[in-house]
Amino acid sequence: MPVPQMVDLIQHGRRLLIASMSFDMGSFANGWYYLTTTDAPDAEILDAVMTAFSRSRAESRRDRPQPASAQSTLESEWLGFSTTSSMESSTTLVGLAMVEGAVVATPFKTVFGRGYSGTGKLDPARGPEQVAARIREALTAAAHASAAVVDHDAIANTQHPDAPAPPEPEDDPRVRAQLETVADFAQAVLTRHDGRWAVESVSTMPGRPPLLLPNGWIATVEATDHAGLAATLVDALARSEDTPALPPEQSVRLLCDALGATQEQLTSTHATRISVETYRKDDMSFWAQEHDGAGWWQDPEHPDRRGFPTAEPTSLWVRALELYVEDLVTSAPSEN
Repeated sequence: MPVPQMVDLIQHGRRLLIASMSFDMGSFANGWYYLTTTDAPDAEILDAVMTAFSRSRAESRRDRPQPASAQSTLESEWLGFSTTSSMESSTTLVGLAMVEGAVVATPFKTVFGRGYSGTGKLDPARGPEQVAARIREALTAAAHASAAVVDHDAIANTQHPDAPAPPEPEDDPRVRAQLETVADFAQAVLTRHDGRWAVESVSTMPGRPPLLLPNGWIATVEATDHAGLAATLVDALARSEDTPALPPEQSVRLLCDALGATQEQLTSTHATRISVETYRKDDMSFWAQEHDGAGWWQDPEHPDRRGFPTAEPTSLWVRALELYVEDLVTSAPSEN
């Protein structure tokens, strides 16, 4: 089966990156790109897209230019982002494929902490006018699907020559310093209930197999205290493995007391529980827990992970968690 020619369109405010993609066990940017704006004429965008298609082919990844950093990609560097995750948190993506002479567009939804998620292909387009219209349709669809994360209008307001520089995301130096004391592998668990977070440190309880369980260190933070949440999370991670884990029934009582809630309330749709894990202090990943048969929470076998490098500002950690909670609440079954 022939490999389709592929092009990626990445939008950041009014800026538009058109990148030629090649294939080698998955698609990758092959080095050809064109930077323009969303208000460029259709003819300019279409010409760049067709040139990108002509460069797309099956080829070895070793033959492409390499990004300067392991934390970045060619696309993030072309757009001026320091890391791939920072690009993914403020851009939207449309994938184009040439299939039997027609252009098939796929708008993606930006999911903070997990990159982009496809939303389904649009109808194939043929001929310059129809292809140009389909590209505009796909860009609009990607922006609409990603509106909770990416505000292109607000970003565009900062891209005029006389616009003030956007504020840098906040980073807490104390949190940054304490992160260096965290073990290579550390875990915490966060429970959100009634406008507050409870943050618990997690350790390993010996056994066959070993169990990862809260170890008794717990603190609560108001949901509106974003700086406090980042600091408390790193406090919990710094104590992971330093303290023996507690039996499950004891840790459940501690959590219920800390939040002033019953076990039944914390396993209802009114609460959200998230596991957080760091690896070698470089990466933070997190995923939602689910109810087990005994009426408490557990990690799923194949969790839907999100994550980012811990080098990102601490305010972005909290934003990723907040957006994840919104997604979980939106997808939770109704009580009615």
